[in-house]
Amino acid sequence: MITEELNVEDNDPMAAELLHFIDVLRGGAEPLVTGEDGLETLKVINAIIESANKGQKIDIY
Repeated sequence: MITEELNVEDNDPMAAELLHFIDVLRGGAEPLVTGEDGLETLKVINAIIESANKGQKIDIY
């Protein structure tokens, strides 16, 4: 058996995302994702909800 110890930063992901967003607004960082990425994510989420409500496969365009 091989064991490996990883050092992982202990933080609140939502707080980190908010701090990054504020940094982007202030011009101190670039966005990690594009507006197009966000739109595609919303399409998937909406299709999941619609699929659950209708009980059928939903095509995403």
